[in-house]
Amino acid sequence: MADPLPEPTATDSAEGIEQLRELIEATAAGRLSGEAFIPAFQAARARAGRLAYRSKEEARLIWDVLWALEYYSPDPAREARPEEWNDARAIEVEIGRAARRLAQLAALAKRSGDSRFETFPSAVNVEQLRWYIRQTAAGVLSIQEFLADFRTIHERIEQRGRPAYASKEEAQAIWDVLWAAEYCSLDISHEENPEEWIIPEEVLMTIRRSARRLAPPSGPAA
Repeated sequence: MADPLPEPTATDSAEGIEQLRELIEATAAGRLSGEAFIPAFQAARARAGRLAYRSKEEARLIWDVLWALEYYSPDPAREARPEEWNDARAIEVEIGRAARRLAQLAALAKRSGDSRFETFPSAVNVEQLRWYIRQTAAGVLSIQEFLADFRTIHERIEQRGRPAYASKEEAQAIWDVLWAAEYCSLDISHEENPEEWIIPEEVLMTIRRSARRLAPPSGPAA
């Protein structure tokens, strides 16, 4: 018979899952090494007991990371079946995937109670990108909110097929923003080649220029 689920304890709360989220985020962002992540994550999960997941999807993401760690080996070639084991690179990929999706889920939860997002288009298409650029250029959204969400929204649109830009000029305007965001750093002095990076305020300047090159709003959100 399988062991019963643990009874709730003092650590069985949002605090436990928050620790796991923070470890995933810190490792994906490079603030924590993969070597340090593995024992820290396993220990945090063991202490937490029953977790207060926000959703079934979040639970699956956390368990995907745990499952990847279960079959982690510093040197898979030494294992009986090397193909079944994950090396450090495979763990990093899984952490990055989980971190991106957890950020998406957090953004969705944040937007659900934020009146600023009442006009955010529900259809997953280029209109969502236009909305983010316009709202940030107008100061409705902060540059930090923009940087946290824009790339994820663009990736979700691309997953559904080639984005339907209104014109070549609009496509260039949006890609100018994506490129600027890709090389944005909160502290360029920490980057390997600081001269290749820009700060958030410079991304905001690109957003404002690009906002003038977008197709006109299509009307009320779908």
